[in-house]
Parts: sequence; structure tokens; C-alpha cells
Amino acid sequence: AIAMANGTPAAREAASRIAPSNDQDGVAIVLEELLG
Repeated sequence: AIAMANGTPAAREAASRIAPSNDQDGVAIVLEELLG
């Protein structure tokens, strides 16, 4: 699972990866890494 850096502590603890925050375009960064 991937959680955002500014997500809840519980979400970050459960995640295997932490993406940059939504303020840093974290979703776009991770999608680009995953999809090329």
C-alpha cells in the first residue's frame, strides 16, 4: 500500500511506501514511477 506523506499516522504506518505529500504532487509522482 502507498500512503501520502501528509496522510494520517495510521495510514503511514500501514503503508509499505510513503509518497510525497499532495502539496508536492505525490500522486502524480508515484503514478509516473509506476506507469512510466
